[in-house]
Amino acid sequence: MAKGFFATAQGVLSGVGGMENIKNVVHCATRLRFTLSDISKADDEAIKATSGVVSVVKAGGLYQVIIGNDVPEVFAELKKLGGKGFEPRVQEGETVKAGQLLLEYDKDLIARSGYSLETQVVVTNTGDFKAVTQAASGDCKAGDLVLYVES
Repeated sequence: MAKGFFATAQGVLSGVGGMENIKNVVHCATRLRFTLSDISKADDEAIKATSGVVSVVKAGGLYQVIIGNDVPEVFAELKKLGGKGFEPRVQEGETVKAGQLLLEYDKDLIARSGYSLETQVVVTNTGDFKAVTQAASGDCKAGDLVLYVES
């Protein structure tokens, strides 16, 4: 079945105008929600004809592709297709240590592709700590302290 998810992701990616036309993509329980650079590049009929796609909706400035309950799997495959320029150095769910290399990226490729070089730092398990406090904001360089984590 994973092959089906990959084929669906490929069809959707092609139908929305390729990676270069995607500003952002997230998903909810049943839909992929795209913010596109140029919505006129999206081919509604091609996307609807893609196996695994239920329909297409344009609402609230978003281009939404209805997948159904399999949307997390299709989204995971879509993320794999959009990873040019990034090389993860840790696995999802892996415990990391201060100073550990998490990701390498090709800054020039990303900038040439029109993407922002801003990076967010997100702690998803704050409940595991007494406190997580911001230590810095704005431009940072390697080695700068950005968070205080109290365990």
